[in-house]
Formats: sequence, structure tokens, C-alpha cells
Amino acid sequence: MRHKSHRLRVLIAASLAFFICIPEVVSGHMLVISPERDVVISPQKRDVWVRVWFSHPMEKGPSMDFKVEKSGIVSSHGKSPLSWKEYSIPKGAGERGTVSAYKSQVTIGGPGVYQVFVEQTPYFEPAEEVFIKQVAKTYIEAFNLEAGWETPLGLDAEIVPLTRPFGLWEGSLFCGRAMVKGQPCRNCRVEMEYLNQEDAELPIPALATYVTHTDSRGIFQVTLPWRGWWGIAVLGDGGYMKGPKGKEYPVELDSVIWLKAYPKPEGVR
Repeated sequence: MRHKSHRLRVLIAASLAFFICIPEVVSGHMLVISPERDVVISPQKRDVWVRVWFSHPMEKGPSMDFKVEKSGIVSSHGKSPLSWKEYSIPKGAGERGTVSAYKSQVTIGGPGVYQVFVEQTPYFEPAEEVFIKQVAKTYIEAFNLEAGWETPLGLDAEIVPLTRPFGLWEGSLFCGRAMVKGQPCRNCRVEMEYLNQEDAELPIPALATYVTHTDSRGIFQVTLPWRGWWGIAVLGDGGYMKGPKGKEYPVELDSVIWLKAYPKPEGVR
């Protein structure tokens, strides 16, 4: 009996260790760019507020502090830097305290496609022993002139759309090509998350992040399941940089794009 009891305790301990060691399925942080409008139609409403923060979009946090390293707005009319005003937002997801977010008002000067981009200062993730830097962008289309949406900006990390990145229905297929330092981001992990502003609940944790990969040309395809804003991040290799105590650590250089899906008209299935 003692032998059987000992075996039973060993099996129970092994089972508990197995479940404890299973990694928690969580979504990743993503640099969010959220313009109040993605389309400008009225000449009397040319000013658009753009907000930026760093968070788990689907799970509404936790958010964390970050700094804007470089940013701008680019169109056929030229390129302009953005002036950011820092403000505080709750960390969210059950955590106390606040973190920094930024907002900027951009003025749409004329018809065309405006690309808004933001690069964050690299931050060190001690748990993974890696630096992470994200370069995010989104689009504002003005006065029904669509030319130029497929033009790359030449950023260190960038998703170049192969599908028009605005005027998208829910359920639309989006195709893009991820580039890192001018080269295709081959066979890289792609993560897509919903900007959850409506308290949508997850049936299972794995649904927080949709995951796929780019192909050998850096191309990927995703479907925008329902209306709202969707962020797509491609995780790339940014080389190495010095961290704590002068040691070199790998840099994860991510390209991010934000797209808005519009609801289907009533009566359409």
C-alpha cells in the first residue's frame, strides 16, 4: 500500500508541475495609432485628432509607458513632423496607476492619401532579454482621392499594403508585404488584434490574437472579422543593441498597420 501511495503522490505532483509549466496564452503589446476619422469628406472638418498608446488592444491593457522617437504625416503634398501632447491613461486590465499616451492634431490640406507613422524608442524586456521597437502607421483618405496608398515610406520596419488600406468592409481580405530595413520580412510571425472599445469578451484566451506568418516574399493575408479598428503586427529581426551592463541583446523590430473595417449595410448577410 505504501508503494502505491508513493506512486500516486508522484503522479499528482508531476501532473501539477505539467499544468503549472504551461505558458499562459496572452496577447502581445502593440503600438496603437487611433485617428478619430480615417476619411475626411467635409472641407469644414479638416482637423483630425490622432492618439497613440502602447497596450494589449484586445484585452484593453495592461498599457505601458513608451516614448515617441520619430513620427510624421506623409502625402503627395509633402511630409510634416507631428507635435505630440502627452497625457495619462489608466493601465487597465485590473492594474492600478496610469501610463503615458500622446495625441496630435493634424490638418488635412487637400485631396489625397495621408500616411501617419510613429516609431517608438526601443524598450528592454527583461523577461525575454530582448529590445522591442515598433513602427506603426495608419491612413487617412481625403476628398475621394485615392492615389498613393501603395507607396512605401522607407521606414526601418513597414507593412506595404497590397490591398487598399481604407474603405474596407467587415469580412474584407487584407494583403500586405512586410519589410525590415528594405528587405522582405520572410517567414515572420504575424499578429492581429482588435481594438476593443466595446468590452467584447473572449470565449477562450487564444482568441485575443490571430496569428499567421509571412511567406518567403514577406507577404501575408488576413481577414478583418467584424467592424472596428484592427492592428496587424509583423515581428521582424532588427539586429542587436547594447543593453544593461553593456551586453548586446537582440532587437525585435516590428512593423504595425492599423485598419478600419466598416459594418455591412442592413439587410446584407
